[in-house]
Amino acid sequence: MMELKKASKVFFILILSASCSKIKITTPASNFVSPEAQGKLLSGGVRLIQQAGTEGTVSFSNDSTENPLELRNNVTPLAGAADLGILEKLDLVVKGHSSAASVYMLKYQVLGDSRLEAQKGNQSLSFGVGYGELEQGQRDDSDSIIEQSSDGVEAAINESLLELSLIYGYRPQEDTLTYIGLHALRQNFDFELSSDSNATLDQEKFDIQTWAYGLSLGAVRYFSSNYYANLEISAQRTDYDNNDPTTFGFFTLAIGYNWD
Repeated sequence: MMELKKASKVFFILILSASCSKIKITTPASNFVSPEAQGKLLSGGVRLIQQAGTEGTVSFSNDSTENPLELRNNVTPLAGAADLGILEKLDLVVKGHSSAASVYMLKYQVLGDSRLEAQKGNQSLSFGVGYGELEQGQRDDSDSIIEQSSDGVEAAINESLLELSLIYGYRPQEDTLTYIGLHALRQNFDFELSSDSNATLDQEKFDIQTWAYGLSLGAVRYFSSNYYANLEISAQRTDYDNNDPTTFGFFTLAIGYNWD
C-alpha cells in the first residue's frame, strides 16, 4: 500500500508538469507502451519520458492561414505516463504529453503472459486505442506555436488526437523485454484567431490536420527494486496540411516504477 501511495504521488506530479506546458503543434513520436498488460486490478506503473516528436510553427506571412508549417524534430521535452490494470489482460494507459493533448488509451493483450507472470521466452501482442483533447489560447510571442509578428494575433486552439497501436514483445531474459510497435495517429487542430490590428486575420477560422504513422523499437530492463529503464528508437512520418510528407527519426529514454 505504501508503494502504491508513493507511485500515485509521482504520477500526479508527472501529469501536472505535463499539463502546465504551453500547447504546441506537436505530433508525439515516442511511445513507451509495453505489449504486456499489468496482470491484475490496480497493478501498474508510472514513468518519466523523454518525449520526441515532430513540432511545427504556424506562420501568417501575407496574412495567409495556408502557409506550410515550419517543421523540426529537435524537441525532446519531459513528459509523464502511467499504466493501471483493469482486468488481467486489459490496462488503462495515460500518456501526459508535455506539448500535445494527453491520451487516454485502453490496451488489451491478446497473446502471452502479463507482466506479473512473464518469464524468459514470453511472447506478447497487444493493441491499443486512445483519444485525447486539449483547448488552450496562444499569442504570437516567442513561446507560442505562432510565429512572432507585429499583428498582435491571438488564437483559441482546440486539439483532438486519436491513436491506434499494435505492439509485439519478446523476453530474451526474465528481466529484459524487447518490443516493436506500429502506430497510427490522427491529429486535428481547430484555430479561431483574433487581432485588434489585422482585420484580415481577425475572426479567421481554420484547421490543420495530419495522419502520422510510426514504428518503434524498444528495450526494457527491469530491476529487483521495481524500477526499470526503457530506451526506444522510433521513426515517424507526418503529412500536415500544406506540407509535404516528412519523416523524422528519434532516440529517446524513459525511467519508471512498477507496483504489483
